[in-house]
Amino acid sequence: MKRILTLILVLALALTVLASCDQLSQIIPGLGGDETCTEHVDEDSNYVCDNCGAELEKPHDHNFVEGECACGEKDPDYVPEPEVDEDLQAAADYIRQMYKDDPKATSSDYSLIGSAFGYAITWTVDSEEIQVVVNEDGSVTIDVPNEEGEPYSDITYVLTATISNEDGDTLSKSFEHVVPKFKVNTWEEYMAAKEGDNLIVDGIVVAINSKSLGNTRNHLFLMDATGCGGYYSYQMDVDPVAELGIEVGMTVRVTGPAAPYDPMMEIKGGTAKIIDETIKKFDYIDITEKFVKDANFAEFVALPVVIKGVTLGGQELETASSQYLFFTVNGVESYVRTYVTDFPTTLKTEDKATIDALHAANYGNTADVYGIFIMYGKVPYIIPTAVDCFNNIQTPERTDAEKLELELGAINIASKFTSDTVIDLPVVGTTYDSVVISWTSDNDAIVIADGKATIVIPNDEVTVKLTATLTLGDATTTKEFEIKLSKSITSIVDAIAIGAAKDHNTYTEDKYMIAGIIKEVYNSTYGNLYLVDAYGNEITVYGTYSADGSARYDAMTDAPVAGDYVVILGVLGQYNGTAQMKNGWILSSNGSLSIPEASEMGAAKEHNTYTEEKYLVTGTVSEVSNTTYGNLYITDAEGNKIYIYGLYDETGKVRYDALTTAPAVGDTITVLSIVGQYNGTAQLKNAWLVSHTVASSEGEGEGEGEGETSGSTYVKITSADQFTSGKYVIVVENGYAPSYVDGTWILATQPVISDNTISGAADANWTITVNGSSATLADKNGVYIAPKGGNNNGIATGTAYNWAWTLNEDGTFTFTGTGADTVILAFNTDSQYLKFRGYKSSTVSSYPSSYPSNFTVYKLVEN
Repeated sequence: MKRILTLILVLALALTVLASCDQLSQIIPGLGGDETCTEHVDEDSNYVCDNCGAELEKPHDHNFVEGECACGEKDPDYVPEPEVDEDLQAAADYIRQMYKDDPKATSSDYSLIGSAFGYAITWTVDSEEIQVVVNEDGSVTIDVPNEEGEPYSDITYVLTATISNEDGDTLSKSFEHVVPKFKVNTWEEYMAAKEGDNLIVDGIVVAINSKSLGNTRNHLFLMDATGCGGYYSYQMDVDPVAELGIEVGMTVRVTGPAAPYDPMMEIKGGTAKIIDETIKKFDYIDITEKFVKDANFAEFVALPVVIKGVTLGGQELETASSQYLFFTVNGVESYVRTYVTDFPTTLKTEDKATIDALHAANYGNTADVYGIFIMYGKVPYIIPTAVDCFNNIQTPERTDAEKLELELGAINIASKFTSDTVIDLPVVGTTYDSVVISWTSDNDAIVIADGKATIVIPNDEVTVKLTATLTLGDATTTKEFEIKLSKSITSIVDAIAIGAAKDHNTYTEDKYMIAGIIKEVYNSTYGNLYLVDAYGNEITVYGTYSADGSARYDAMTDAPVAGDYVVILGVLGQYNGTAQMKNGWILSSNGSLSIPEASEMGAAKEHNTYTEEKYLVTGTVSEVSNTTYGNLYITDAEGNKIYIYGLYDETGKVRYDALTTAPAVGDTITVLSIVGQYNGTAQLKNAWLVSHTVASSEGEGEGEGEGETSGSTYVKITSADQFTSGKYVIVVENGYAPSYVDGTWILATQPVISDNTISGAADANWTITVNGSSATLADKNGVYIAPKGGNNNGIATGTAYNWAWTLNEDGTFTFTGTGADTVILAFNTDSQYLKFRGYKSSTVSSYPSSYPSNFTVYKLVEN
């Protein structure tokens, strides 16, 4: 009995533990059909054994990973890969990322790094005509034999980097290159080149622009050695003076891409080298007879020229970037441009005043003009190369009437004043001091006494007529000058401050003028309204009237409404703690033009002339061509666009580069501007920004902190202990922030920063991982950035790179390369670039304003 019970217990335990029919069938014959079920039967392909009911595994294609499938099957052909040093692989990947996008055409010597991540690099080439030179600092120069001997055919070669570790393991990366057939181009070939053609020219340096000496860009002006024409090497990356040691009179070779600029030809962004240090003398080319209307001046561009017997005319010095000293000859008007930052290096900043004064003192006289010849579109002009650029000054014979007529033209008085001032009036002639000039005024706002005009701006805008009477012997003549006097516009921010400083329900005695867009008219009887500026600053105007104060808002014929731009004159004060303007007179409400209407109006004007009235024009910023003065294009929904030459705040006082939030590409703006044309192209000039809507943007990533839209909260980091890993927006002093990597550059954006809120920062969200005194930097797409390698300008991507970070005394941060990477992450302020990358530390330290590198760091607040 015990045996039977034992057998039953064993069977029960077996039934519990064993899971499949075939297991049971092997213990109990006959159970589940087949006694052994050694080959399962699955006739209906349902993956259940028809014989024993066991679940069968579905057939599949093996996915072998390191020689084994997830099902346990082994790959019979698997051969394990040898173990690779991960750091060695990282170094190899770094080299590939650094040099894969370099130009394949290498027409001159170039440098390479000698190590990466602590691993030695051996560079080799497969051509005996290319030499590899190891320098004392460990870097490598690839010596390309294209500067000596007879011309030869293209040389195609493969450049290989072999990276090795201490164990003798190696990895290699190869790059294909070609040395183009060497040939110094003739001037005719230079002029006939197409956009992007590689050019090599030799010439004698006749003038230099150098950032190291105060110019805005690096240029070389060359005279062809054979005397055929000139070469213009425009906007070079390398400073010709500070970095290359080039001097006027040396012979240099410039290599670079052709950039036609009708009727000129330029080599843009070229490289230069000295081929003869001997200082050669050169003569100024006399082009007087050829200087006639519609002449072809292409052969004289970039050359030193002299135009003899010109008549000196007036000046235009109000706009900083213009600085025109006019002259005429052979019926053609031209000018000498004394814009300080474009002076050749032979002149100093203080020379400008001397040149301007010499020109002004000789109005109407004749002179010979010396300088470098340049074309702007179809308009020729001269860049001075010496303080006495006006030479051989002569006073021609004139009758008394002609002398008076000349002196009338020499009188130059501003046509508008917006603040109290005293100006000197000429009382004798400029060229002929025997001419006596007397003055009268028809309004007490300008009082004349002792050769001075005392101007007091009245509350109401007024036009004063000054009359000049010129007398010489028995000859006399008069000329009237209309001068508009109006108070200057006070910014809404300043108006709020002035009003807030007053006691409750008290107001200023003087009236102030403010301007902006009407946000809301909240009382249509008295005209109580809210006025806002381009940045959203808002002030209340309590009561509005017509321009002369006679009609209340509800009695005005064309009372402005919400959305209109208005200029209002009134007293400032505060009521219950809130600043406001009271009893404002609406001086003007300007009309709007569409971009096509503005273009048509501007095109109808003559060259460099503009409307007296200002108009409102709205569009989306499509390009910013100059970030100092705010030269930019705006475009409407149909693609019509117009150029704005100079942009200021709503008061007309603060220039683009000083705006708190300067409009960027994608932003919608409304400007108040005069309309005209320059060289046949319609444009708006010296526009005032009256409305500014920042473009909202969204990031492309899905990670935390990415895809932020306008209004995200950030905290400004100003100490080392606050600087921890996270999402950041980092901004240099001119308001630009690194956006995302695009090839060998980092694009730039201009986020809007207000207190702890940043708008338009989606593309500027960077992931910074801080590790002690170093940090890795990755853009919104997760792309890590690194120096190009060694002491070279550029940027590389790929493996995370540890930048050294430094906290400056002012709370900003600087990111520098480490080891052999002697570069600093910086912004290129040149309007042709406006991007970030690594720059040589010597370049950044020498020209900090051109390559700003101190970042204000804002960390995204995690929600």
